Amino acid sequence: MTPKQEAFVREYLIDLNATQAAIRAGYSEATASEQGSRLLGNVKVAEAIATAKAERAEKCDIDALWVLREAKDLYQAARTAEKLSDAATALKMVGAHVDVQAFKDRVAQEHSASPELLEWLGQR
Repeated sequence: MTPKQEAFVREYLIDLNATQAAIRAGYSEATASEQGSRLLGNVKVAEAIATAKAERAEKCDIDALWVLREAKDLYQAARTAEKLSDAATALKMVGAHVDVQAFKDRVAQEHSASPELLEWLGQR
C-alpha cells in the first residue's frame, strides 16, 4: 500500500466515513467521495481496514454477541420507556444482526416506523 492509502485506512477507522477519511489522508476535496469509494474497493485497503477493525474489536472485547445483547437491552429499555420509535430502531438492529432480514427491502431507504408497527409494538 502507498503511504496515502495507509493514511486513508487510519483515518477511515476514526468515523468510517470514506469521503472525510480521503480528505484527511490528503486526497483532493473535489474528488474525495470518488477516491474514498475507490479506496474501499481496493483489495489491499479493504484487507487492512478489516484487519484493523478486528484488532480493535478484540482489544475492546466487542464481538457479535456483545452487539446483539446491547441492541436487545436498548430495545427493552425503549419499550419500558414507551419510546416506540426507538424500540423499532433497536428491533431493526437486532433483526438485522440475527439475519432475520425483515427490513431488507428498505435498507437503502431512510424510514421511520409505520403506524401499524408502532401500534403492534405497543400491544406486545
